[in-house]
Amino acid sequence: MMYSAEIVAGSLLMNETRKLAEVLLRDQSKAAWLNAVIGENVLQKKTQSTAKRMAGLIRHRLETGDAEIWKLIANGDFELSSQATLVLVIRRSRLLADFMSEVLGLKMRRLDFKLVQKDWDDFLQECELRDPVVAGWSELTKAKLFEVLVRILAEGRYLNSSKEKMIQGVMIRPEIRAYLEATNDQTTLASMELHR
Repeated sequence: MMYSAEIVAGSLLMNETRKLAEVLLRDQSKAAWLNAVIGENVLQKKTQSTAKRMAGLIRHRLETGDAEIWKLIANGDFELSSQATLVLVIRRSRLLADFMSEVLGLKMRRLDFKLVQKDWDDFLQECELRDPVVAGWSELTKAKLFEVLVRILAEGRYLNSSKEKMIQGVMIRPEIRAYLEATNDQTTLASMELHR
């Protein structure tokens, strides 16, 4: 399976990701994690099931990185922290990675800066050819995925807002570039630079 709809569960979730990156930097044990999520309710969720679900999504993302990027997330200014979080979300979601490099990148090169529904629909058709699982997604799931991807791109400053959806260039922070080069992750860097 090439593509997953997991990303539908949440956008960058910056505040929550920062808190949980701090937890992992202090102690990576399962006991410490559960204590933070359930005992201390660091995510400030009304129910344990909501806290567990969100923490699980974020943990999967954080596990695509290491202590070095967790520090950038936990201690960096907002822009640095959000770019570091975006790195992990891209690593976890091939759908987002491909959408950034194939759709946003192509539109930028064509000087067509308005993201529209047709861009998403056309992209999904191509995805179906690469991975039959995409054809099995409901229309509701596809619509929700687009909504979440747009929110992520707006939070990451690749779109001016989730309402207007105007594509804009992003200067990748030197710390992020250095981290991706040190971890030999040219794929994520290419997605963030909107290159194929």
